Amino acid sequence: MITTQGETDFVWRDESAHNAEKTTLIVFQQNEVGFASFIAGMGLIGSADPVCKIYNKLFQVPSYNTVPEPTFPEWRVYEARNDRGERFFILRMTHTYPLPTAGSGDHAWLYTYPIVRDVIKELSRVGVDELVYLTTNQMQAAVGYEGNAYATLHPKDVVVFDFCLPEDEPMTMSGKIISKDLVMPQPSWMFGEIFTNYVPEAVGCWIVIGYADREMFIDTQTAGQLLHYFDHTYGLSHDTETMDKIVLLLEDLEQLTDIPTMDRLMNDTWYEGDFSSEWV
Repeated sequence: MITTQGETDFVWRDESAHNAEKTTLIVFQQNEVGFASFIAGMGLIGSADPVCKIYNKLFQVPSYNTVPEPTFPEWRVYEARNDRGERFFILRMTHTYPLPTAGSGDHAWLYTYPIVRDVIKELSRVGVDELVYLTTNQMQAAVGYEGNAYATLHPKDVVVFDFCLPEDEPMTMSGKIISKDLVMPQPSWMFGEIFTNYVPEAVGCWIVIGYADREMFIDTQTAGQLLHYFDHTYGLSHDTETMDKIVLLLEDLEQLTDIPTMDRLMNDTWYEGDFSSEWV
């Protein structure tokens, strides 16, 4: 079944997932520094197949591809349930519009807002009334980050900010208030902003932020801290075998410079170990 919102198409591979049911949406972007949210998000997904594939002309999709095992261009939605049978959708963003660099124009909102808007409108139609955006303090890992002016998280910190209560300061799971500003790049804050304004019946909207370190290519410790949050808060389990495969993939990828090749490595048969021999 194919549905459309704006200029975004949703290919529902499992039509039962399109049935309206109270649902929490978890969102992560796979190419963040340290890959902690990617490892944690794929741990929540496990070996599940996507229930929905999302296509939009604004995606950053290369002109060239390869066969066999072509790279997929879409964002993907997976379904999971916790120990109480509650439904979760997990949105895996394989790519987002690049953030501006020195001397370049800032077009991230222009190319990302329409997609996020359409995704939220479509998924709210099928019962999504909570959103959790999973990320790390990316700007902390940037060269020149002003630690005296902005918040610096510690390796075991997991900070939660409630978009439904924007006047409240973010707080760690241990109860520590973060009084300094956290600099959040797109699309992390965008999801909360759009969700709270487009879903009037929303019962919750949070951004969950872990530690980030520019010296660490693969941050499994922070991934574990993020998964602890989901286990403690939602009773969601994770698949350690999938996470181990992800870490092995990233260890191989560390020798490369072209991050989008991750999608080629993670083709539809990757769970069986059929990695592309060109890259592994």
